[in-house]
Amino acid sequence: MRSVSKRIKVGCCGWSYFRVPKEEKGKFSVLEAYAKRYPVVEVNSTFYKLPRTSTCEKWWKSATSMNSAFEFAVKAHQDITHTYGFELKKEAIELMERILEICRSLHAQILLFQTPKSFQPTDENLKRAKEFFATFCEKRITMVWEMRGEAWKGESVIPEVEKILREYNVIHCTDILVDEPIWTGSLAYTRLHGLGKRMYYYKYTNDDLISLKERIEEIFGNYNTIYVLFNNIDMYDDAMRFISLLKGEKLPPERWGVDALLERLSDVTFPISKRELLNNYGKRKFFKSPSEYVTVSTYLNKIPDRSYNSLQELKEALEEVI
Repeated sequence: MRSVSKRIKVGCCGWSYFRVPKEEKGKFSVLEAYAKRYPVVEVNSTFYKLPRTSTCEKWWKSATSMNSAFEFAVKAHQDITHTYGFELKKEAIELMERILEICRSLHAQILLFQTPKSFQPTDENLKRAKEFFATFCEKRITMVWEMRGEAWKGESVIPEVEKILREYNVIHCTDILVDEPIWTGSLAYTRLHGLGKRMYYYKYTNDDLISLKERIEEIFGNYNTIYVLFNNIDMYDDAMRFISLLKGEKLPPERWGVDALLERLSDVTFPISKRELLNNYGKRKFFKSPSEYVTVSTYLNKIPDRSYNSLQELKEALEEVI
């Protein structure tokens, strides 16, 4: 069996906010630039609005023109999980048929369902989930279920959930740095939401990524395919750093505080006044620490009101206030 690192597919939840490098702008679309770097993407936009199948076909052609092995995973529309709560109403069944058609257009093998905290593990909800997965389990797609909320971790609940997962080959998705899955079947699928108090607003440290690799090897070591999807505010950079780690490359030095702020001001032309800095760059954000994502203006407001002639001058002023 291949090493664990070679069986891990790393990607992000969505590509819309990926920044195309300057030298590639005009040459590649956002999706094409993304597909050059990552082997998989989770389509999150389908959670809010379903695209036309013709649009999906264009996405697939665009991505696979960059990487013939590129994969799409699809997130099911929120009406299935949040509005109908897996209830097999006529509208839900029709919606699922549309979602499955989208999966076919994208050649997607994975369909993710994310239930909200309000969807509790009651007898009625477990019955609904069982009937729903029983109805769609033969659709030649791997279904993945991410349950939100602490109630799903109860000792009395886990056996009932595991029974449903096993019977219908539904993969349990968790954030592997926080919780182990109850059951995962033939493949593993983990979504990483950050480790801070506020979900998503987190940047993984080098130690976090090393721990992630170790945890995957420990829990998913015998799986043929392991999907790792980053879903935090700095997901593109974190995913790329994790890919580098899996290749055996040295991780780049971490940047927090002043260094991280100055990185966001790397395109400033000097000399420049404090007012110009605030007006032109104040809305940008940086990581003061792994879980502190703040606006540049928070600290630009505290520096002396004068003109700055170099990045070094600006750095010295910022070091006094951060």
